[in-house]
Amino acid sequence: MKQSHREYLALQAWLHLSHHRVEECLVILEGMALLLPTDLWVQRTLAYAYLRNEQFSRCLEQLDRHVRSQALPADRLIRMRALWGLGRHSEARQMLAEFQGRLKV
Repeated sequence: MKQSHREYLALQAWLHLSHHRVEECLVILEGMALLLPTDLWVQRTLAYAYLRNEQFSRCLEQLDRHVRSQALPADRLIRMRALWGLGRHSEARQMLAEFQGRLKV
């Protein structure tokens, strides 16, 4: 895929997401994820879109499968919110406490 095409699709996905049209965003990102399996922005944004669409299990699967090895602090926040959405409150609280502890250092 040409870089210009990737950028156009990424922009379209982000615009849909920012205008609360998550399902349209998911269609674009799922296609991009198939075509660009090593693109961490695509994989991370797809996890976030699953979170926004309240597909918490899919969000966690996406993070575990594609992002975990190169996780950013924002990925921990996405993971915490997905855990909370699944009712796994104690795990989410524990992650939040660990995250806050790292911020104090």
